[in-house]
Amino acid sequence: MSHVLVYKLPMQSRNQPYEPAFDHIRAFAALLILGYHSFQHMSGFMAHGSGFQESDRILTHNPLFSLLLEGHTAVGLFIVLSGFLFARSAVGKDIDYRSFVRNRVLRIYPLYLLLVVVELAINPQVSLQTLVMIVLPTGYIPAVQAMGGVGSLFWAVGVEFQFYLIFPFLMRILETRGFRPLVALIGFAILIRYGSTYQGANIRDISYWTSVGRIDQFVIGMLAAKMCADRPTVAARLSWLFLPAVVIVLAVIYAFHWLGSWPSVSPWKGVWPTVEGLLWALFICTYIPVARQMPRLLSKAMSSIGEISYSTYLLHVSIILVIGANGWFLRPTGVLKFDVLITSALVVFPIVLSIAALSYYAVEKAFLGMRVRYTTLREQPGTTLAIS
Repeated sequence: MSHVLVYKLPMQSRNQPYEPAFDHIRAFAALLILGYHSFQHMSGFMAHGSGFQESDRILTHNPLFSLLLEGHTAVGLFIVLSGFLFARSAVGKDIDYRSFVRNRVLRIYPLYLLLVVVELAINPQVSLQTLVMIVLPTGYIPAVQAMGGVGSLFWAVGVEFQFYLIFPFLMRILETRGFRPLVALIGFAILIRYGSTYQGANIRDISYWTSVGRIDQFVIGMLAAKMCADRPTVAARLSWLFLPAVVIVLAVIYAFHWLGSWPSVSPWKGVWPTVEGLLWALFICTYIPVARQMPRLLSKAMSSIGEISYSTYLLHVSIILVIGANGWFLRPTGVLKFDVLITSALVVFPIVLSIAALSYYAVEKAFLGMRVRYTTLREQPGTTLAIS
């Protein structure tokens, strides 16, 4: 028999009730991106002694395996989840802008700045301009590339932080003017992506690496949270749609895989962030009621991984490269694909998650405890955003 969960994690948000589903989803996204980069780089190291190269790309007819091979989609899931969580905490409330940004800085910057210092120690030739663009953070790809391996995922932090800065204003628009302005914003972002190609931009790169490409996903997460909040009875009964949602996610990711995957620079890439955002919003909304019925021990295990997901995300590529460079492989089958999967599961995952847990407790946790409440119940409709 399933057990309804009643426990709370230590770092529970001060702005909304704890919901185990969100830590589960963080865990899934972190494990997916970890599996993706592990398979990429371990394949390269085990095949030719270096990290992933474009020639190492594999095609599959297995939808589950295609999800692993397209595990970069976890970035989209993280962004949709961010929009969902923030909107969920702010529906019917006023947001203190300064407190909100303070919380975001406490969440992101301690580990982020530590890794910037580590990268400077490894690569002291980093220019002052690059350092400023990283520290802000802007998510500017040339600056991220100049930082090297430790900073290879800084771009996503920069993109997310840009969304954090505008979220309170987007939320006010959503609550006072409804869905249409934010839907229009999604349409305008798509138009910008296509329009930029006439100025020489790469439609794939602007859609993947930038806030113009990813704003759809953050906004879709917000809209999904608002819909769930406005219709709580309906939202609580969506568990029956979870399996169909999983099938839809797998089918669309599989189609992405066979339409050219990441290397493809095709016109349809301009709307891919929107499609990806809708997929993950459907997944999140249908999973929430499912998670409430998950057995306690499994839920706690997933929540523990979700709790360290930020450290996992920022650290995993560097750790994978160290594992590969030292040749810590398992080759029980002699078949590259299977040996890579076994090495990932039995070597990479335990090492990365252990180091991420240490990072969380050594760096992140104390700062997370300094976060404050940034929302207050709105006394009257139309109360203005409190910016102090």
